[in-house]
Amino acid sequence: VCVCLQVEQSQADSHRVVGAFVTFKDEAGKLACLKAQPHSRMRQWLSLKQQHKLRGRHALSITGAPEPSDVQYENMEHGAFNRFLRAALVAACSYTALAVGFVLISLATAMRYKLPTVAGTSSTTCWAGCRLADATGALSLTNADRELYRACAAGAAPNGTACSAEESSCYNCFCYKAINDGKLRESVYCSRLAGMLVLQAASQVATVLVILVINSLLAYSSRLLTVCEKHHTRSSEARSLAWKLFMAQFLNSAVSTIIANAYLPFLAHALDGTVADGLFFQGIYTDLTPNWYKVVGRSLVISQ
Repeated sequence: VCVCLQVEQSQADSHRVVGAFVTFKDEAGKLACLKAQPHSRMRQWLSLKQQHKLRGRHALSITGAPEPSDVQYENMEHGAFNRFLRAALVAACSYTALAVGFVLISLATAMRYKLPTVAGTSSTTCWAGCRLADATGALSLTNADRELYRACAAGAAPNGTACSAEESSCYNCFCYKAINDGKLRESVYCSRLAGMLVLQAASQVATVLVILVINSLLAYSSRLLTVCEKHHTRSSEARSLAWKLFMAQFLNSAVSTIIANAYLPFLAHALDGTVADGLFFQGIYTDLTPNWYKVVGRSLVISQ
């Protein structure tokens, strides 16, 4: 092989790196050749004898040739550097699409977590001045409290007396928590906050739609972009496409949704005072709680 390469270089009057295809009479000869030649650069330089190197200095890199049917001959003219630039451009396009998906998912998530602002409630006031739970800690109201809180939200208690500031906000507090926990049976009682119901449903639908749309676009674009990488073999093109589809859909469907809903105050504070303040990293979940499965887990399952 070394002699053939030297002859080719001398005829071309150049010492540029070239390649050669060697045909063996049987499979055993090919395997013996591959076994005799070290694959790592370190072993090539340390263990190969001088007569086994090109011009006594250059170690040969020997690999098994692909099957002829696997070779994409129309792409062979594209060298390693050209294909590297194409792969870098494809990666940039893919990451841009993922970033757009993360932004849209974060906006839908922030819309859902802005419900307390819409309802005019705060967790401190709600739990301090309202009786929103039964003896077991479950969200519930007695019949008397239901009438009192709904009347106070309208401006006066059922008997015509003035309501305290806490009692005036208890109706909104209860309805916000009921809607946030997915208790749709309270929708009639909380009909005055119909806007919150619409916002809650719209945020969950928007999250699922964004995931589905971005996944569909990534699946379609990944096939086109993989062709642009100009792989020399069909098998390497198939591996590249499979890897892109897996990573793109995993990051968009799972990672982006989980990060958008996770409680990450250090990242949220980093955006204070910027145009992104209040739009990203507004999640409230520190662990896989039952409510996490109702909200985040549901979105993950539906979008698959």
